[in-house]
Amino acid sequence: MKTFKNKTVKVHDKTFCDCCGKQCTDDYFNEHENATLEAVWGYNSSSDGQRFNIELCEDCFYQTVQFLKEKRFSHFQAEFNEEWGLGENDPFDGIRY
Repeated sequence: MKTFKNKTVKVHDKTFCDCCGKQCTDDYFNEHENATLEAVWGYNSSSDGQRFNIELCEDCFYQTVQFLKEKRFSHFQAEFNEEWGLGENDPFDGIRY
């Protein structure tokens, strides 16, 4: 015999951009269209123990990427590949390339 009980569980509902406040969750598809900028500073870091977790909408994400590209350019004074920052194709994702 199995017995059951009611349980209240907290589930993720919506995500909002920490920069502009825009909702990053599509109510129709229940998809989360956001990027997470995360940093966990460890031992011997000047920010030891600090943790950052910043949710960004697509627009703010690409604005941040553009800012980083410009900052990189100002340090190195050289052009770079347009694919800078893009991840590699994962050979284990089940798609043949």
